Amino acid sequence: GSVRFPEAFPNSVRHWLLIGCLSMMIGAACAIYLAFGQSDGAQDDDIPLNNKGDEKPKPLTLQMRTVLGFIVCAVAMVAYFGMWSGVWVEFKTSGSTPRVIFFPKYLDWIITTPLLVTMLGLVGKADTATLVAMVGNDVLMVLCWLVGATLTAPYKYVWWVLGVMFFIVVLLLVARVVERGRNSNLRTLGLILGFSWGVYPLLWVLGSEGTGALGLSQEVALTVLTDMVSKVLFTILIIIWGQEKDDL
Repeated sequence: GSVRFPEAFPNSVRHWLLIGCLSMMIGAACAIYLAFGQSDGAQDDDIPLNNKGDEKPKPLTLQMRTVLGFIVCAVAMVAYFGMWSGVWVEFKTSGSTPRVIFFPKYLDWIITTPLLVTMLGLVGKADTATLVAMVGNDVLMVLCWLVGATLTAPYKYVWWVLGVMFFIVVLLLVARVVERGRNSNLRTLGLILGFSWGVYPLLWVLGSEGTGALGLSQEVALTVLTDMVSKVLFTILIIIWGQEKDDL
């Protein structure tokens, strides 16, 4: 009979997808807490008064990196919930290696990865041309891997190589932003982004979209753990360090 998801998922795959969803939810909650739950340090004597002597409501100011970090985690949370529910998950038997394609994963990537490089570019004070170059090459990278996932060998590997080429361009641009920033925390963020993102093309080529060397449970587990670093950890660090004025 036809393969239907989520019924056809092994239990371990569903568990890891749920862990991914919950971890992204925690990341989004942390972003909200860091944005709204911390005092701006104003004392009672510093609160401005209006002409009648009443307290004026303090203006709410949000940093762009906080907003983007919340969106990144929220989008990833929704994507993981969709995959856990079997939404837009397809099983293809064409080619020598039957494969499971998680389309919400690519929808997640095409939204969140440009936002992540934008966050790094903003704190690194990158110029507009560099930001556009990072985002543009990032989108091309994801699109290449998405197209490759739907094809069979040898064509899918051609698209994978194209995606890796755009990925290398993104890494070079990230390195340029980090080098110009001359800041240890910015360098740490760049390393987190570079090394964690480097896992994605490896998972693609070793996972079900590529050679199938990894089992589905292994691929999903490693993807979740990598997302925890590249999305949740990166977001929390960039928000916290951004609140310490001399650090970013």
